[in-house]
Amino acid sequence: MLIGEALAGLWITSHFIEAHHYLIDTSFIVLAILLGLVINVLLLRASFRPLFSLLSTIRAVSAGKTDERARISQSDAEIGELAQAFNRMLDRLRTTQREQGILILQAQEEERRRLALELHDESSQNLTALLIHIEILSQSLQALPDTTMASDARKQLEGELQYLA
Repeated sequence: MLIGEALAGLWITSHFIEAHHYLIDTSFIVLAILLGLVINVLLLRASFRPLFSLLSTIRAVSAGKTDERARISQSDAEIGELAQAFNRMLDRLRTTQREQGILILQAQEEERRRLALELHDESSQNLTALLIHIEILSQSLQALPDTTMASDARKQLEGELQYLA
């Protein structure tokens, strides 16, 4: 491209610029510049294509698609290395998320066990207190004269005592 522009400049300067050649020469220069721009745009697009691909993968991961992986570029070693590093980072992120999930589940299970033990201890204390009160009531009822009501209450207390035990 630069060679073409240099040749165009050489051709223009080597000719005596006449009025009718001025329009042709100007058109040739403009055409050479436009052709150079088009070629530059095409070359830049081709060379940046792997980088744009990596960028689209990064955007997809940012949007929550953590299963996406960057394509490894064979044409550009540095961009290929960058894509590999990005993929390794995503793999480590997935592993870390799994480990955190396991730790959260373990913490929840431990909290459930602790609460169950606490509830069991509290229930055991309440039952023990009830058993003591029932035993005291049973002894009090035995001291009363043997009436039907006292006998029924004593039997009911003994049944409840056996049920709770």
